[in-house]
Amino acid sequence: MSYVSRKIKSRREARKQLVEICEKRHGVFVIHYSCESFCGRITSIAVRNLATAQTRSFSIHQVAERDMNMHPENIEGQYDRLEREILEEFFSYAKNHEDCIWLHWNMRNASYGFEALENRFKIHGEKPFRIPESCRQDVARLLIELYGENYIDHRRLEMLAKKNGISMLDFLIGEEEAEAFNEKRYVALHRSTLRKVDIISDIVVRAADNTLVTDAKEWKLYGSYFAFLMEKAREHPILGVIVAVVSVLGAIASIASCWS
Repeated sequence: MSYVSRKIKSRREARKQLVEICEKRHGVFVIHYSCESFCGRITSIAVRNLATAQTRSFSIHQVAERDMNMHPENIEGQYDRLEREILEEFFSYAKNHEDCIWLHWNMRNASYGFEALENRFKIHGEKPFRIPESCRQDVARLLIELYGENYIDHRRLEMLAKKNGISMLDFLIGEEEAEAFNEKRYVALHRSTLRKVDIISDIVVRAADNTLVTDAKEWKLYGSYFAFLMEKAREHPILGVIVAVVSVLGAIASIASCWS
């Protein structure tokens, strides 16, 4: 199989996955989290249902206010206790939704990912529930398979949101999140996490219905403009039939010419 053929197959599979995800959206959750620094304590986790947009959040400032009647500015000495509590609540919630699909953005390793959440909980002497890997879908990778590596500038989540006119209210980039933690602006940090699950959800829906705007030159994924047109024709229900008929007739004509 040629490189172009592999890319076309990969693109078809990515498109199919996104469509299936949206068809099952009631059982699909988008997750994102923030931490004090790379691999540091977890400060907030947001989980948004793709169908209802209902969002469950777990954050240190919420636990401090709810369980300790403590103002967020005074929680610095309670980080470990608060982190353990939000992770306990999160993993309990995840266990109750273990058969669901969990969409994420680059949560793939021990530095930033599900494994990082698990490791932080283990540090507190707890045993985390492990979300099955088969239930995890990395939206960032699906988009690369669908549009190619150069479909948008780096800091892709931010750039995609801006290009598609998706609200950036409360959005913080990595450096700004670290600064917010150092300045004890936990609410701002949590709002950024909430905004990001909203953005990821919006991107998934747009990608599935083919309305996501990117910088990708789509035809380049097919190697030639002709191949691109043929693929688009194949995807169209009526044109697809016509292309199939023409292909069959072409094959018949080719065989007939060999016998003539």
